[in-house]
Amino acid sequence: MSDNTQYLEASATLVSKAAPAMYAGGGASAVALLMSIDWLAVIGVVLAIAGFIANQRYQRKKNKREEFESQARMKRDQEIHELKLKKLKEEKCNVK
Repeated sequence: MSDNTQYLEASATLVSKAAPAMYAGGGASAVALLMSIDWLAVIGVVLAIAGFIANQRYQRKKNKREEFESQARMKRDQEIHELKLKKLKEEKCNVK
């Protein structure tokens, strides 16, 4: 369980860092283009693309994980519902 927790914490950290990297890269690229600094523009574009790719990758993993958790929760709830129905059917009615 601790391995899973460490993985989730690492994923959350990377996702939180990907968006600012993407914006910083885009901003650096815009400033570099205005100042005619070609190498900084290239670095800014590369950072923006890397941030976008990292963000998409970890968002996709997050969505898969949440979908799996949702399916497991719905399955558990359905099993509980079926057990309650079975218990109610087995009980005898004492109404006179």
